[in-house]
Parts: sequence; structure tokens; C-alpha cells
Amino acid sequence: MQVQSPARANRAFAARLSLAEAPGKPGAAPLHPIVKRTVSRAERLTAYALGIALVLVAVAATPFMSKPLPPLPGFLLIYSTGLFMLDMMVALLLLSKARIEDNRGHLLLAVAYLYAGFIIIPHLATFPGVFTAGMLAGVSGSATWLWVFWHGGFAALIAAYALLSGKVTAGAPGYLAPLATALLLVVAAGYVSIWHVGSLPTILHGTQYFTGLAGNAMAVAVFLLNIAALIAVLATFRLRNAEELWLTVGMVGACVDVWLTLGGGGRFTFGWYCGRVCGVSTAIVLFTSLLNDVLLTYGSVAAANDVLDRLTLTDPLTSLGNRRLFDEILDKEWRRCRRENAPLTVIMLDVDAFKAYNDTYGHQAGDVCLQTIAGQLQSSVARPADMAVRYGGEEFALILPNTDSAGGEHLAQMIRVGVRDLAIPHAASANRIITVSVGVATLVPSESFGMSELVRLADIALYRAKAAGRDTVAVAG
Repeated sequence: MQVQSPARANRAFAARLSLAEAPGKPGAAPLHPIVKRTVSRAERLTAYALGIALVLVAVAATPFMSKPLPPLPGFLLIYSTGLFMLDMMVALLLLSKARIEDNRGHLLLAVAYLYAGFIIIPHLATFPGVFTAGMLAGVSGSATWLWVFWHGGFAALIAAYALLSGKVTAGAPGYLAPLATALLLVVAAGYVSIWHVGSLPTILHGTQYFTGLAGNAMAVAVFLLNIAALIAVLATFRLRNAEELWLTVGMVGACVDVWLTLGGGGRFTFGWYCGRVCGVSTAIVLFTSLLNDVLLTYGSVAAANDVLDRLTLTDPLTSLGNRRLFDEILDKEWRRCRRENAPLTVIMLDVDAFKAYNDTYGHQAGDVCLQTIAGQLQSSVARPADMAVRYGGEEFALILPNTDSAGGEHLAQMIRVGVRDLAIPHAASANRIITVSVGVATLVPSESFGMSELVRLADIALYRAKAAGRDTVAVAG
């Protein structure tokens, strides 16, 4: 063990005392709060690249949009099922985020994704060939009008979210209102599209719908509504954080979806298939962003819990383990040494005349004294399995697995001498410096007694050391 010289120890002690007495210099830094995920340069570049790629896909596919392709059995059902699940997961994450952050700001965005997810159900029911050769509900044109309400309504809700985001008040949001709102909108769209489609303009001729963006007012309206929603998101949020960045990319995907679908002019065209694929990005990019937030939050909470666990097992003054940790480690080592039939040693240590020291020098000096002794103890514990703790007040303890009585006594003497060599002044002590009394007890764990017996023997040895004049070591025998 390396022992400091008295002069060096006194200088270190004085420096620590002045630090403890200095105002505005706490001994430990406060815990930092959990911070939200910011957009890294790599993530921002990835988002930009994906947005540009979606636009390039639209440009490259435009000359071939109307090319007819063979229907793929099960394609629409698989696509719609996957998109429904994505929309529902995004909505659930948004609702959970709104509740966790105690803010209603995400509710309208959640309504948009709930609406986009729920409307898939009537759309599939009215689309021919999905479940049966015909349609489960509606007539010719119902599925097309549901598509119009789907993509037009989603864009309108996104635009409303962007425009109203700064006007939403904080409060404890619930799940029922957004869920009911989305369902009501879907029911209204389904009711009009299925039972009153005859009152709407004819937009389907066989399997062909819309004669082109330029020649159909409804097609132009749906596309421009999606462009307006994208502009509203960009103008309002300006890509400030990850959620807003990926929502913008998702709206680029929505615009490309509408462009290719309408440009295709009919079902199972090249544009129709490309639009379905690009449309997935509307949900998947925001879902990925929200999932990253969840994982970040989970990691932050896990780290915070780890810090809290350490704090509950650590003495805040000395940074040694506390009584709780002592009990846990002693129980663990007791059971292990019992299995291995190995000796276990406990050392109990008490600072001599510490009350008189506090009365003479003050409690701040007393704290620094305990911190200095704790540092001496920590430097004396050489093996990874050995552990020093602050047992309580001015009393410390050490757990030494696989250590016999002679080894425990040897370490106890080293500690006693090391503390004495610190030469911490103590005018109210007979020795004129800080000293310690030490008790040592060793047992080989067995069924005949519990670990409390080991602590009791070490405590008895400690009182024997004090009775013998202090600044001494006593071994239970």
C-alpha cells in the first residue's frame, strides 16, 4: 500500500477543506435531465437524399406512368395490410408521445394517421378482386372516391396540423377524442362513397379513372392539396427536429404517390404500382423517426435508472458504498464462501473521538475528514472482490472474501497506520491527530450461524479496540 507523507496529506486535506467551505462549489455535479434527440448531420443528409430520391423516381417514372401492367394477385391486400399496420403504429406512438409530454400538439397529427389507416378498410371492401371477384360493398367508382377522400383528407389533416401547431394549448390529452374524430371522418367518407356515389361526379370509366392531371379538376385538387400540405409543413416547421424532418420526407412521398397514381390514369398501370410503393414512405419514415425517439428515451431512462441504482447504494459524502450495499454484498459473499468452504473477513472501523473533532473544527471539516479517510480506505482495498463502505456516521466497514484472520489483521493494521500517517490535526484527541480503532472478525460460513454473527463479532472486536485505548486493532478470537 502506498502511504502519503504527512506534509502532502495535510496539504491535500487543507485543499479539500477549503473546497468544501467555498460557496457555490458543490461537491458533485447535478444529474443532467434526459434530452430529446436532435438531428445529426448524417441523419439530415439521409433524409435529404431520400426526399430527392423520391422526386427522381417520380421524374423517371413519369414517361411510363400510363403503361398497363398485369394485376398481381394479393398485391393490394398485402400492401394495404402493411400500410394499415404502419399507420396504426405511427398513430399509437404519436398519442403516447402526446400523453407523455402532456401536450395536445400531436393529437391532430395522430388523427391524420388514424384516418389514413382506418379508411383503408372500406377502400379494400369496395376494390374489386381483393376478397371476391367483385366488391364486398359499394358500386363502380366507390373505391376511387374513397381513394380521393383518403389522400385528400390526409393531406388536409396534415396541413391543419402544421397551421394549428402553434395554437394548440398544453394539457393532458386522451386517446378517445382523436380516435373518435378519425372514425367519424372515415364513416362520413365511406357513407358518401358507398351509398351516395351516384351524387358524385363520375371519375371511373371501366378500370380507367381520371384522363390526366391537366384534364380533371378533381385530380388537380387532390394533387395540389398534397403540395399545399407539404408547403405548410416546410413553412411551419423548417426541418427543425427529427420528427418534423421525417414528416416532411413523408409528405414528399405522399405527393409522389398522388402524382404517379393519377398520372397512371388507371388501376394496375406502372404509375399505379409505383405510387403504391412510394406511398409507404409516408408512414414508414415517420414511424422510424418515432421509433428512434422511443429507443433513445428507453436508453436514457435505463441510464438514469442505473445512476439512481448506484446512488441508492452509494454514500453521497464519501462516494463509498453505503449500508445497503454492504448488506447486499455480504449476503452474496457469505453464500459464495459457504459453497466454497472459504473464510470471509469483515473489518469494522471507527474514527476515534470524532464528535469532539466536529465540536472543535465544525461539521464541514468533519465531512472532509471522513472523505479523506474514505480515500485512504479505498486505496487500501487492492483486490476487486474486496469492498469498503461507510457503515454509518463515522464508522466504516470492509468485506474481504477468501481472507483469513491473519490477512484481515494485516490489512487492518495497514489501514490504522495509513490513517495515522495522514496526520490530520485533532487538538481534542490524546494523540493530537485523527486515529481509528479497528475490529476484525473471520468466519467460514456454515449452517450453524448466519452472516449477522460475523458482523456481531467484528463489532465486538471494534469495541474491544476502543476499550484498549483506541488507535489499535482487535481481532475476534
